[in-house]
Amino acid sequence: MWGFFESRPESDPSVLTFLDFNENLETNVPGVYVCGDITGYPLLKISINQAHDLVMRLAGRKPPPSEDVFDLVIVGAGAAGLSAAKTAKEQGLSHVLLEGATVAATVANFHKGKILFAEPEGEPVRGPLWFEECTREEILEKWRRDLESAGLNIETGVKVDHVGRGADGVFTVRGKNGRTFRGMRVILAVGRQGDPRKLGAPGEDGGHVIYMLYDPGKYRNQNIVVVGAGDQAAESVLALCDNNRVIMAVRGPELARPRKRNIQKLHGKAARGEIQILFETQIKEIKPGTVVLTSPEGERETPCDQVIVNAGSLPPYPFLKKTGVRMADAWTLRRKAFFAVFISFIIGMYMYKAFGQGPLLAALGGAGAHASPTLDFAVRHWYGVLYTSLVLGFGAWILSRPRNRHYRLHNYVRWRTISCMFFQTVFLFALPLIPARYLGGKAAMLITVWPLSLMPAKFVHQAAVLGAARPEIVFYAIFTALLAFVGMPLFVSFHGKRYCSWICGCGALAETFGEPWRRLAPKGFLNRRRERIIYIVLAASVFMSGVLVLREVVFSKESAASISFWYNLIVYTLFSGIVGVGMYPFLGSRMWCRYLCPLAAYMNLLGAVWSRYRISSNDRCIDCAQCNRYCEMGIDIKGFALQQKPLSVRNTPCIGCGECIAVCPMNVLKFGDWTEKDLRELQSEKT
Repeated sequence: MWGFFESRPESDPSVLTFLDFNENLETNVPGVYVCGDITGYPLLKISINQAHDLVMRLAGRKPPPSEDVFDLVIVGAGAAGLSAAKTAKEQGLSHVLLEGATVAATVANFHKGKILFAEPEGEPVRGPLWFEECTREEILEKWRRDLESAGLNIETGVKVDHVGRGADGVFTVRGKNGRTFRGMRVILAVGRQGDPRKLGAPGEDGGHVIYMLYDPGKYRNQNIVVVGAGDQAAESVLALCDNNRVIMAVRGPELARPRKRNIQKLHGKAARGEIQILFETQIKEIKPGTVVLTSPEGERETPCDQVIVNAGSLPPYPFLKKTGVRMADAWTLRRKAFFAVFISFIIGMYMYKAFGQGPLLAALGGAGAHASPTLDFAVRHWYGVLYTSLVLGFGAWILSRPRNRHYRLHNYVRWRTISCMFFQTVFLFALPLIPARYLGGKAAMLITVWPLSLMPAKFVHQAAVLGAARPEIVFYAIFTALLAFVGMPLFVSFHGKRYCSWICGCGALAETFGEPWRRLAPKGFLNRRRERIIYIVLAASVFMSGVLVLREVVFSKESAASISFWYNLIVYTLFSGIVGVGMYPFLGSRMWCRYLCPLAAYMNLLGAVWSRYRISSNDRCIDCAQCNRYCEMGIDIKGFALQQKPLSVRNTPCIGCGECIAVCPMNVLKFGDWTEKDLRELQSEKT
């Protein structure tokens, strides 16, 4: 069940760092743009298209003031950088392309014969840089011939270490070799993979340690130790094991990061004795012909002709930080000040909503505010008007704007947004205002479920304890009880927690007004542990329901009123205001749903019993982590996808918003289970 009985992982790959940039790829530094792998999409086609579209948007901007100033200074000559340079050339923009190593170094570093797939399917390649499904050798040769005739201004051997903007608005880009270049705008296409992560062990600088396996065929009958626990390390082991004696040294207690198919292959070969996998093992020292391995069992020295370190690489974040480019979750002084002001405003608004409306309504009523029906309505129902206006306004914004990050399932996101707008407007705002005997102010109970709302407890109290309730009260008592204890279990059994993203009023605000900040949701194992507080809130809600039902039986009138006052003040005024809305621009839009919503906790328990709802994955995950980035519930969806494990209400707090499926460029995720027919259709699309 979500939140309980979980083992803590050795590392937390679900905690990711992303840059702060907008949908036009402009960073927080005006005039500095990013494209390619650094934006989080490690796909050549997306990098090429991003760079082309970016340069097309920049074409026609303010020209340089002098000939020694370029329109564009492009840093990084990978797929994105080459696409940007060729598009700039095509558009007549002056440019310089700076590269610290060699052109297309990332592609050149792939192993021999690697197939480069033209993903995502269905998206054409835009711009003048050629790309289609091919081998590593084919694309390098094609690009080489293409660049010879393109006339691009490329400067290699310039490893940029400084980007600064002068008083005249012109950027100065300086390399470590001292060369400087000036430009009106800077495009950083440096990629997320920087220098390789080293072991820090004595002897690592020797000649028999490498960090990238280029040609597995050159190694024959050797003793090789591969260090790492990801797909790169797994693929190195699998490529070498047929002709060599290979040991895979894994720092953690298990293989959790590679794809499912790679894990299965590794365990199969280990079972047959074709490789050794040593868990909780690290290299202590590297000697000529041997290495010293350390583990909980002690130290061992083993023969070794070659050490291959596939422990990942260090992202270029220090360089970006030096440039002034922020991470998406950075708490700057300006953000802290905005936090203080915004939270203060939210607290004041919700306190006024709870305690300050009466005197104002009385004063306005006495002053004749009722003479203007519109003004009178707005004053009396200001919170509902404001709330519904935000849902409708931001919902319309979502429906009208291009969803640049979505590659699939636009319709699901569209209908989810329409559903939120409909239920908030009709059931939570309009119907409760209808002066009808059987609707009246209680119509919201048609979709507001216990224990999120405690009104059902009041209905039961009036109908059962007092025994003198009106017929409509009896109806609502029976209806809300059936809704909570029959309707909601049935709903969760088929749809999981989609109530939160399709129907709930809190969810409607989160999916619309909170859309710009969904990527800020806290992630990682520590936050999963913190989410267990939601069950304490559920217990408090159950207790409070008992107070409301039995207030004349067990509690005195004064005690029940006091308990009710403090519960409403803390949970529904301060918590729902500060956490439910106030945290949107800082910690994402679902803090209330993750930590404090009693209904969410109730649905977690129902889902732990049984639910057909699930999101499954195929074997196409490329570890881009866009699903993790845009998951407002902070779920490590990437981890499930790599392992091809189903994601459900039982093991996550998933609310079925569908963003992870919509942003996936590889069509990895799917509601329900992948079938053989689905996989055949994918293969036919690809071919």
